[in-house]
Amino acid sequence: MNRNIYNFAEKVFHRVFEKTPIKIGKIVIFSLYYLSLILPAFTAQQNAAPYYVENDVWYGWQVLLFGWAGIFDGTIAWLANPILIFSFTTLNSKNYNIKSIHYLFLSLIGLILALSSLLYKKMWNDGGYSKITEYGPAFYLWIFSFILMLLLISYKMYSEKYTIVPKHRST
Repeated sequence: MNRNIYNFAEKVFHRVFEKTPIKIGKIVIFSLYYLSLILPAFTAQQNAAPYYVENDVWYGWQVLLFGWAGIFDGTIAWLANPILIFSFTTLNSKNYNIKSIHYLFLSLIGLILALSSLLYKKMWNDGGYSKITEYGPAFYLWIFSFILMLLLISYKMYSEKYTIVPKHRST
């Protein structure tokens, strides 16, 4: 009887605390992404008229809402957002064996796309281009959420003892 209680307690302990880092990681990533939507992402300087310079502060939700249009201008960094959301949903996947290497590469592509936004010095705005003068806290939280996603997927692969060659059951 005591042995059964001990085995039950051990199973419960492992089941609860085995997934805790992944649950905490998902909460942190979601929180960082949410904060990046409500904080200033960057400041753009627009020449509105001769001798007049207007600074526009863009918040994360504005970039998320209108950033898809940048694809027509050659700005592909916005595509990192759907990749992050898809990577977030894959953390709930029960079948995480051979597909996990694909999730890892997808997360890496999302990080590369997000980092590519550092290459853009100007953006299309109504009536012409605006020069990006500074990045706000939302931008850095957004980038950090991609880094954490990559680390969390790597951790999940490691914790589930990922192997490239699937193990065969002996008969």
